[in-house]
Amino acid sequence: MTERVTLITGASAGIGTELARVFASNGHRLALVARRADRLEALAAEIGASGGAAPIVRPYQDSCDMFLFDTEGAGYGGTGKKFNWDLLKPAHIDKLFFLSGGIEPADVEKLKAFAKEPVARKMFSIDINSKFEQSAGVKDLKKIRTMIDGLKSRE
Repeated sequence: MTERVTLITGASAGIGTELARVFASNGHRLALVARRADRLEALAAEIGASGGAAPIVRPYQDSCDMFLFDTEGAGYGGTGKKFNWDLLKPAHIDKLFFLSGGIEPADVEKLKAFAKEPVARKMFSIDINSKFEQSAGVKDLKKIRTMIDGLKSRE
């Protein structure tokens, strides 16, 4: 028989921690993932001490190949809202990442400035928004070419 494991992301604080406690108390084997490894280890020890199965513990950095930085939305697809790239500037990110969150044709200079930040050495790609479209889901290749040319220019 295959063992079932319940995956809880964001398990190092708030609702993630509480959900881990509830699932563990109901006999679930857990896989806990979060940014704060020290808190994950403490939660795993707590669950083990209360008689639960030892959780599988992994920090986010070890659980993915890339990151996507975007604005939060309620549903599927983009919101068009700008992601605050300044949040990334002090971060130490050792994985490739996609930069998203309302990137539009007028952002060329801002993107070029961000690309000079140390954190941007791991920027793999940018995700452009609907302002590059001729109609819903159909990209305007001229706008994309203009953006690419602007990003490549040295001015």
